[in-house]
Amino acid sequence: MKFGETKSYWAVFVVFLILVCSSLGQTQKQQDCPNGRNGGNPPWFNPGKNCKFKVMPYHYEAAGGIYINREQRRCKEVILVCGTMMVRESVVARDPGCGGAFWPDPKDGDEVCCEAFQKAVESKQPCDPSKDADCDGILNENDSNPFKADPPDPDADNKCKQLHFDVYTAYRKAGANGDTATDAGHAAQRDCIKRRTDKLCGIPEPEPPAEETPKFPKDPDTDNKCKQLGQEIYEAYLSAGANRDTALHGGEIARHDCIRRRGSKL
Repeated sequence: MKFGETKSYWAVFVVFLILVCSSLGQTQKQQDCPNGRNGGNPPWFNPGKNCKFKVMPYHYEAAGGIYINREQRRCKEVILVCGTMMVRESVVARDPGCGGAFWPDPKDGDEVCCEAFQKAVESKQPCDPSKDADCDGILNENDSNPFKADPPDPDADNKCKQLHFDVYTAYRKAGANGDTATDAGHAAQRDCIKRRTDKLCGIPEPEPPAEETPKFPKDPDTDNKCKQLGQEIYEAYLSAGANRDTALHGGEIARHDCIRRRGSKL
């Protein structure tokens, strides 16, 4: 059986592909993480009915700054929230001066639950909001919006993007049509990004499922296309950051399912 003969084979394979990218290791926010880490919502944001005291942060800046000397002036910006003052200071040229605010004004939805906020300030868990209000790892004075988490890009090195291309190429070489190869590449890239995001959130990687080698009276892979597909998928996973076991499993699932589908036509 040629790989391009039926889309049903490739639909099944794409499902397998989604299952095996289990250790592909980091744009946009993919999902919220527990405890507000790396893009989630810390418990002091979006206070619910159980919050006894919630406030809107107050933002102000020292207009014009303070002259330091004939060439420079010091600019100061402050956010006051639940009795905690967040300060950002910078030194700029005297002219044109301090310019616009670095932090945006708080808006509806930015209310903070002060019980949870102050508890975290004291316990430093899951972070110290007086230093990092949204727990995204960026200090308040450097964060352009300290009330909105800015998670790291799970594909900053473009390895998931490259995996898409590598999987697409492997499918085309094995005989899949362009649409099927593109769908498979997209599936691999999406799952790669999801698994990397999970890793950033500290979510453990699942174990790959077991897969038995199919057996047939005659060899369905006389042209070695199934073997070659498995090898190329294995190498694509390694290049994308998968560990060796996961890469081996991905390649074997590709090879096994190719053989199974071909064998069923014998």
